[in-house]
Order: sequence, then structure tokens, then C-alpha cells
Amino acid sequence: MGKKPGKVIGFKVESDRPEDAPKSLAIELAGALQTEQNALADAKAFREQAQRERQKAKEFTGAMTMLREYNRKKEKAIKAGEEWKPSRMEPMESYDMNMIKKERVMLLERSQELINMANECDKIAEEARLHTAKIQKRLMDVK
Repeated sequence: MGKKPGKVIGFKVESDRPEDAPKSLAIELAGALQTEQNALADAKAFREQAQRERQKAKEFTGAMTMLREYNRKKEKAIKAGEEWKPSRMEPMESYDMNMIKKERVMLLERSQELINMANECDKIAEEARLHTAKIQKRLMDVK
């Protein structure tokens, strides 16, 4: 029985490419997982800071309410002809409504910036998660 010519079937094995070697994929996977973890941690931290900024703004709102009430009583007493002698220790005498309003607005704007940053981190985490899934699939294909 002699040799008969036949077809030669060739195919490229992707794992021959260095970037598709299991070790390279594992390193890439670890990087993607770390990116996702870091982005999620950053998003959480930004949201927590935003919450603290909103809490401070709420406290400024309370101070504004107290100052309005104090000024209303002061104005009413002065109009009634009463002598208005606040204590030297009265903090309301040193409060500036415009400064309180500006500070409150600044805190609310900062809170919104932090929320936007948290949302950006969420996007980064989602992209990393999708990239992780692709790498895991490639790892399965190599085996």
C-alpha cells in the first residue's frame, strides 16, 4: 500500500500568540478585577462624601432658619421700641446670612460633583467587569 496524496488541513491555534497564553490572560484578568474593585471602592467613597456634604448643607439650612427667627424677633422688638441688648456671647449677632447661603450652595454643588464622580467610577467598574468576562471566556477557550 503506497502513500496517497491527501489534503493538508491547517488551523491557527490562538494560544500560540503570547498575549493569549494562560499566564498573560491571568495577569490581564487580575488587572481588570483590580480596576473594577478600585472603581467600586472609589464610587462608594465619593457617595459617602457627597452624603456628608449634603448633611453639612442641611445644618446650614437649620442655621439659616434660626438666624431668620432671631432677626425677626430682633426687628420686632426694635420696632416695638424695646431696647435690644444681646449678650456678648450671642452667636447669632456674628452670623452673616449671605455667607451661610453661599456656603450651603457650595456644599450642595460639591455634593453633586461627587455624585457625578461616583457615577463615572461606576462606568469604569462596569467596563472592567465586562472586560473581565471577555478575558475569562478567552481563558476557557485556551484550556
